[in-house]
Amino acid sequence: AEVGVWQSILTARGLVSNPQDDIDLWLRFAGLCRRSGNLKLADRVLTKPFGHVSTGLNARDAAQDSIRLDSLTSHKLRFAYLKHQWAANGGS
Repeated sequence: AEVGVWQSILTARGLVSNPQDDIDLWLRFAGLCRRSGNLKLADRVLTKPFGHVSTGLNARDAAQDSIRLDSLTSHKLRFAYLKHQWAANGGS
């Protein structure tokens, strides 16, 4: 139920603001989706509003990174995406 409530709120907020302006809220929502087992929605939340998410683990990923966010925000997004990938792969 919490995921549905958050989704409704963020959808309404999206009508008046950019996801990049509320990245902390979107990252919290992605974490909630991940913890509730809704990995497909977590993936959409992390990738759709922000474009390609590179993990920055190799030079090619870093060069292809299409996210144009400040450094701290970019690191937060990458860390959230790595947690999502970890969960999607069964934590191994």
